[in-house]
Amino acid sequence: MIQLLAELKGREFAGFEERLMEMEIPSWTIREDRVHHLVDLIGYFDSEEEGIKSYNSIRGQFPNLPERPAISPVLDRDWKEAYKDHFRPWFIGNLHWVPLWLKGQYPLPRGSRAVFLDPGMAFGTGNHETTRLCAARLVELAQEWESGLPERSVIDAGCGSGILAISAVKLGFGKVSGFDIDSEAVKVSQENAAANGVSAALTLRTCGLEEGLAHQTADLVVANILANVLSQNAAILLGSVNPGGRLVLSGIMAREVGDVKSIFESQARNLWGACDARSRIDGEWADVFISRPGRLPQRP
Repeated sequence: MIQLLAELKGREFAGFEERLMEMEIPSWTIREDRVHHLVDLIGYFDSEEEGIKSYNSIRGQFPNLPERPAISPVLDRDWKEAYKDHFRPWFIGNLHWVPLWLKGQYPLPRGSRAVFLDPGMAFGTGNHETTRLCAARLVELAQEWESGLPERSVIDAGCGSGILAISAVKLGFGKVSGFDIDSEAVKVSQENAAANGVSAALTLRTCGLEEGLAHQTADLVVANILANVLSQNAAILLGSVNPGGRLVLSGIMAREVGDVKSIFESQARNLWGACDARSRIDGEWADVFISRPGRLPQRP
């Protein structure tokens, strides 16, 4: 096993991560060191020839990448465990997100709750701005709906590591489900749910957006995916929100948020008659937070 590494520098790499995801080239990931302000493109391959071929296909779209990446051998164990170096505990309010391998060691403040995660290669540690944007909305809605929270339902569309679905259960939402098109991500979500003791309170499935939201609605729908996928499925996503409910969208570049917001506002007016749409920006990323008019369902 070998590692290829290329440092990303300059504004010309704005939107690089999203473009890389759209290219669907496997074996590559973005590693960000916020302390030292470094961002690297890292790939793992069985041979140098395979790695260079893949790297050149990316460089064809991004000629400002270094002509040749740094290449070094890596033990298979190191490759599988490398993500742990970049996952650190973080929190919003009284909810803390903590690496599973720190369970029993992390000093959880009195009155706080923890979500323990081992994301593996699945998306969702909280290191990424899009996950944090969604998590913040979850925490805020849990406070807003506090008195009736056990009655409120959540769908996590594109659950990744399960971080948002598990967080919803920990916050006290009553009915929580999630799905992802990647079966490995769903497996990781199930493992994380078990590690947090919430498997019985969480339904997880392997499927895409259309199937995952068919004949299913919730008071809160969270979709942290890609801007183009969200926009293409605006009607499906909006249709999955109960009257009085909320829709949280992320995976959106800050430069795209105006277009995404406009598409959802237009379709929401057609479907609902009106809507209240807001957005936040965190670095190069953004969310769209949409409120559906009406009253939340009352459940016995």
